[in-house]
Amino acid sequence: MAINFPSSPSLNDLYTLGTRQWKWNGNGWALQPLTAGFTGSIGYTGSKGDIGYTGSKGDTGLGFNIAKTYTSVANLSADTSPTGINTGEFAIIENGSLTDAENSRLYLWNGSAYSFVSDLSGTIGFTGSFGYTGSKGDQGVIGYTGSKGDQGVIGYTGSKGFTGSKGDIGYTGSKGDQGDIGYTGSKGFTGSQGEIGFTGSKGFTGSKGDIGYTGSKGDIGYTGSKGDIGYTGSKGDIGYTGSEGNLDITTSATPPSSGVGEGDIWVDNATGVQYFYYNDGNSTQWVELSNQGVVGFTGSKGDQVDTVDSSNFSSAVTLLIKNSSGTTLKTIIGNAS
Repeated sequence: MAINFPSSPSLNDLYTLGTRQWKWNGNGWALQPLTAGFTGSIGYTGSKGDIGYTGSKGDTGLGFNIAKTYTSVANLSADTSPTGINTGEFAIIENGSLTDAENSRLYLWNGSAYSFVSDLSGTIGFTGSFGYTGSKGDQGVIGYTGSKGDQGVIGYTGSKGFTGSKGDIGYTGSKGDQGDIGYTGSKGFTGSQGEIGFTGSKGFTGSKGDIGYTGSKGDIGYTGSKGDIGYTGSKGDIGYTGSEGNLDITTSATPPSSGVGEGDIWVDNATGVQYFYYNDGNSTQWVELSNQGVVGFTGSKGDQVDTVDSSNFSSAVTLLIKNSSGTTLKTIIGNAS
């Protein structure tokens, strides 16, 4: 039966002939892929190789430590060979002044010189981990309310520092018994804020361990003897040379619409798909080229050979082919070469 495509197709229209099917993509008839054959059963999985050795753990990194204190940057710069400080440790400028711009500057010692790291004046330090909450004590006797003291001088507000990383939350202790409610005492004086501790630097990561050894490859089985080559048929006569055709090949994003003849080729440069101009007797259209044959059924899988017993090899070679259960599937006897 000849191919006879519809003369006025719509987008995604299908045309079927035998086992083949085409779809109209707006420019031409695109050949649809064939259904694949049945897939054969999956072969046995080989045994898993040994796990490689784990590399040794790296050295623990040096923690954060301020080893030296100077009263000014000039004193720090003048101390070119400081003692009591190791490479990777810090020094700080501390002179107790709230107006000195050098106060609370942090420097890193690299073994040969100091380098500026950060200005800690007025900054909020990193938050330490929460301690355990102790049990609640008994309510003490509330004293008399004292008179309110004079308002102190308001100090200078320091610049807002960087927010430290959040520490781990500690465990909450058990709740104590409820004490009796006493008299309300006067508000005491607020204590000065203690110094905030520095967070240690992160240690170095240990080097990666060596990769384990790869197991040796098994021996390759014997190759069977090659069969005899068949006779070559006689060469046929050379056919007559046909007249030269007039084939045009066009590469573009859209199909050519003028100057097109039957058998011409158009290559869609967006997809790489090739079409030929075909006349089915009623109309002409672009049809996708295809040299693909029908996919055949996949044959069933044969028995797997797991063991080759070569203990009987001598001047006359005996080859036993066995499966995983030890059953002999085939015996081959031949002369040793």
